[in-house]
Amino acid sequence: MKRATVEVGNKRLLKLAAFLQTVPRERFDYNTFVGDDWKGAQNLSCGTQACALGWAATMPTFRRLGLYLKQAGYPALKGDTRSDAFEAAAKLFGISISDAYALFSPMYNWDTGIDEGSATPKYVARKIRNFVKDRAVE
Repeated sequence: MKRATVEVGNKRLLKLAAFLQTVPRERFDYNTFVGDDWKGAQNLSCGTQACALGWAATMPTFRRLGLYLKQAGYPALKGDTRSDAFEAAAKLFGISISDAYALFSPMYNWDTGIDEGSATPKYVARKIRNFVKDRAVE
């Protein structure tokens, strides 16, 4: 898969943000791609928790683009055997690797004292929408 353009990436990110608004808080864990109790169901029907990128791998739009959950429990792109989850996110959403980490991995903000490890799906959705709003379309 080629890296998405900024415009396409922004549309995809907003689609993910809208989806995250529907994820129940108890099914969201920003600290892990999928929970330790994951049984391998690509749709997470086993009831496990997942992070934003883990949930993205359940969305039909992104599944058609090749995003899936590997047996090891992390997102990847089909046919891209050497990339990790953050490289897959970078290609899928047309962002840098550092932006992928900033969006899909919890951070500790030293300025605000906010530890994102316990963030809700709505918090992450807002974080994604703010990123898109601040991102220039080329």
